[in-house]
Amino acid sequence: MSGFVIEPGAQLQGANLRSANLQGANLQGADLTDADLFSANLQGAFIRGASFVNADLRDANLQRVQGRAMFNGARLEHANFQGAQLEHCDFTTANLTDANFTDANLTWTKFYDSHLERTNLNRADISYWEHDGADFIDAISPNGKLLTGYSRRDEGS
Repeated sequence: MSGFVIEPGAQLQGANLRSANLQGANLQGADLTDADLFSANLQGAFIRGASFVNADLRDANLQRVQGRAMFNGARLEHANFQGAQLEHCDFTTANLTDANFTDANLTWTKFYDSHLERTNLNRADISYWEHDGADFIDAISPNGKLLTGYSRRDEGS
């Protein structure tokens, strides 16, 4: 799917945008709650104020996206956020298994109770991030080290 315009603030709850080409799109304020964006290309999109709550973004290309958005409960397995500018985003309860955040800016971002198994955070800026209850099983830390079997839930046990 390509060749269409999505206006800022668009109401696209539950929309089928599977494999859509949204490269460079202005999705400011768009509501994509429960949308199907499996394997969509959002490279370089502006997502400030957008809601991807419970959306399916598995295998999506989100390289160099920018803006503060909500990804609460989203399926983001194998999503590529390389070089993304995601300050103040919310990934609470999101599934980020095998996601790639290499060189991403994640300052002030929330990952409460998120699943980050094998997630690549190499060279990511995680200053002031919040991640209580998050699982980092076999994830790659910003300094390139493997976080083998590390779970924030283990700290309270």
